Amino acid sequence: MKKISCILLTLMLLVASFAGCTKKDGLSIKICGYSDSIPENPHKLEYKDWGKDSFVDSAAAECVELKIGNIEVIGTYVETEKRFSEFYNTHTYKDEQNRYFSLTEDGKLCIYFFGNNPSQEEEKDACTESECIEISNKFVSDITDISAYTVSAAFDENRKMYTISYTKYVDGFICSDRADVRIDETGYIYSFSSTMLGRIPSDTATDFDRDIIQEQIISKLDNEYRNAKKFYDKVSYENFYYELTIGDDGKYALICSVDVNCIRSYDDCDAISPERILFIIQ
Repeated sequence: MKKISCILLTLMLLVASFAGCTKKDGLSIKICGYSDSIPENPHKLEYKDWGKDSFVDSAAAECVELKIGNIEVIGTYVETEKRFSEFYNTHTYKDEQNRYFSLTEDGKLCIYFFGNNPSQEEEKDACTESECIEISNKFVSDITDISAYTVSAAFDENRKMYTISYTKYVDGFICSDRADVRIDETGYIYSFSSTMLGRIPSDTATDFDRDIIQEQIISKLDNEYRNAKKFYDKVSYENFYYELTIGDDGKYALICSVDVNCIRSYDDCDAISPERILFIIQ
């Protein structure tokens, strides 16, 4: 009996060990973007969906009618693309005033460029920041529930325009699920843009292990920049930035951007060649 118990205990430890290895080694880390600035170390996209050109989708509606804020628009189809951090197609349309807007595959507005206010009165009183936020909140609330977002405002003094940002945090990660509304101080909306808006539940818990991910990304970077290390005295990795997104299969993914500095050292100074590389972790 004692021998059987020892065998069972050994099997349990082995199962636990393999389970841990599966979680660690089961991560898929692929290059999904980069700035092409270090000629000695060229990269190749490993996740290519976000690097594809726009295309004509025969399944997209040729003409759409919808209400955007208080504007009724009729849009003619232009093109389709899969935007960065998203796992679904977005269709772009042009309205009668040559203003462009985009809809997700399920018909939700994700981009609209209103442009300058054609009837703007120079003597019109400026709205306060809180009034502009209120106008923006009403607009975004027609698209999704904004209660789960952190709302912030920044003012551009030169353009006399606010940017109202909607940011969501889930399980300690900033999300791709976000929006920005640019609105001038008269209260007129200049533009609206969003990604993954309303698609990531705010009460979700993920099982990403930050330590394991960081360790494996550094290993990936060491391998990716092995050629650069032949030409430079030092290669450093800085500003690891993680963003949470979710695929159309309901599985979560992280997008990691890293600033890489390739450094040549001289007697009294360093010459730095910087670039940024992005990974998708699934």
